[in-house]
Amino acid sequence: MNEGQAPTVIKSRIAGRVNGGCLPILMQGAAAHWPARDKWSLDWLVEHHGQRMCKVRVASSLKFTYTDDGLLRYYVFFRGKRRAPSVLVDMSLAEFTERSRPGCSLPSLIYPPGTERYYLQSALTADLRKDIDLRQKPFSIAAAAGFGDRIGPSRSQVARMWVSPQGAVSPLHFDATSSFLVQLQGRKRMLFWPPSDLPGLYPYHNLHLLRRRARVDPTIPDYKRFPRFRDTAAYEAIIEPGDVMFFPSCWAHYTESLESSISVTCRFGGTEYHESVRPGLLW
Repeated sequence: MNEGQAPTVIKSRIAGRVNGGCLPILMQGAAAHWPARDKWSLDWLVEHHGQRMCKVRVASSLKFTYTDDGLLRYYVFFRGKRRAPSVLVDMSLAEFTERSRPGCSLPSLIYPPGTERYYLQSALTADLRKDIDLRQKPFSIAAAAGFGDRIGPSRSQVARMWVSPQGAVSPLHFDATSSFLVQLQGRKRMLFWPPSDLPGLYPYHNLHLLRRRARVDPTIPDYKRFPRFRDTAAYEAIIEPGDVMFFPSCWAHYTESLESSISVTCRFGGTEYHESVRPGLLW
């Protein structure tokens, strides 16, 4: 795997590989003016919204693998929750914070004691949305670029807040819609692969529990099992507080929290599959 340098704009030499399609863009400081940038910390969120119920992904390590909710029910029925890669649960923000602290004495929910890790991934409520602005630049640019007639937190998915511990990883996968990621606290590292590289990432079948996830772990690739991975190239971005990362649909991405992190994401537009992706969904 060859990684590029952390760019402001992902390097233009990729353009030929995606047939002139839209590229990921890192916009430094584009959300630095948001009230949430200065206001939101975990302590502030607990003080003002501690009893708010949130969605929290629970895993047995810092690797938080998404699982399709519908298919997960069948998996859990036959194999049990402890065998699942991760499970989404309802939890108050205050409980999430307590469970995330070192030495927490609360009993584990699913996995063996001492192994559980937690990643808050929850829709933003109306009062929290007052501290962000998804209708001005750079978000409004997406509408002008042909991604839809408007942009906003409910375009294709309600804007979400993501709170993760240092070291948390969202494994390599791709989404069917385009996204903005706004970094508010801490730093994240993201690696991107263009849609043309998806065959070399060996994504799971679309009816699999881990659909749209890659079989390859880019941090420790097994070239004997996944030889085509050698022919792919990743491009890196380090996202600082106040930065906005845009990435189009079907760009595979791997995300690591370099520090304790708070982010907001917004997906928009309809399902968009690059022409090279459609056959891969049936592998």
